[in-house]
Amino acid sequence: MKEVAIISADAKFGRGLKEALNNDCRMHSRFFSNRADSIESLVQDQYDGILIEGSMGTRDILVIMRSIASSPVNSEALVYFASGDFEVFQEVMVSGPLDDLRIVNMPTTPEEISKTIIEAVAPIEIKKETDAKNAFVVDTNFINVFIDSSQRVIQQMGMIEDISHGKPTLLSKMKSSPNIGIRSKIVMSSNYFRGSFFVSFPKVTFLKLYFKMVGEEHTSINEENQDFAGELVNIIYGQSKKVLAEAGIKLDMAIPTIDFSKTIVSSGPVIVIPFKSSLGEFYVEVAPNLI
Repeated sequence: MKEVAIISADAKFGRGLKEALNNDCRMHSRFFSNRADSIESLVQDQYDGILIEGSMGTRDILVIMRSIASSPVNSEALVYFASGDFEVFQEVMVSGPLDDLRIVNMPTTPEEISKTIIEAVAPIEIKKETDAKNAFVVDTNFINVFIDSSQRVIQQMGMIEDISHGKPTLLSKMKSSPNIGIRSKIVMSSNYFRGSFFVSFPKVTFLKLYFKMVGEEHTSINEENQDFAGELVNIIYGQSKKVLAEAGIKLDMAIPTIDFSKTIVSSGPVIVIPFKSSLGEFYVEVAPNLI
């Protein structure tokens, strides 16, 4: 998750940009409307990107920039300055302590600014890693988009704050297969990846999540509630598809299917990412070349 600080005295602008950034599953942003709160965070919290908007006033802007320049915590952060006032621009550029300041000419919409920031701090680069022993190629950044989307969608829709995921592993290397009650599947095809994406739930986790999100209590997985698994993976796929499209990676529309098999059968590797939450465990699985 990439962290971005937004510093602006204009609450409408700040909240709008925060919302636009947080719509991307890879991003998390915080909005500060005064100098004291922003500096307190900047000296102790690490950010990938920092945007300072001109409504803060020249004096406060320069003080904030000096705190960034003197703090080792954010020495690698990309810093943006947004303003439509040429005189303020000139003073900040001449008197400001930041050599690599990035300029955003205003007025510009929050959506356009968020796109600029996201492309810089969270570029999707196709980085393929090969496991020679198992003879397969994994597009790690592509897969990470689906991992992040899974966490964000379930976290937000289920209002579950304590979701975390573990290190990806191969299904073949696990001591025992996860005890799955239901899994939903999307078959993907692109220039970068061909294979299947699964979100799998043990029975107890699935029924707790269903109750949390739908408000109906069930003691078993049945025809009444099983479509929920497909709806969930469809939302995750849609979020991932949107993020990848912004990076020029186009995915076709796909229809999710429900799978009750206890394990995934594939002639190739199956990558398993375990998730933990207060509702129980669940799993994201990726099977390259399984169509």
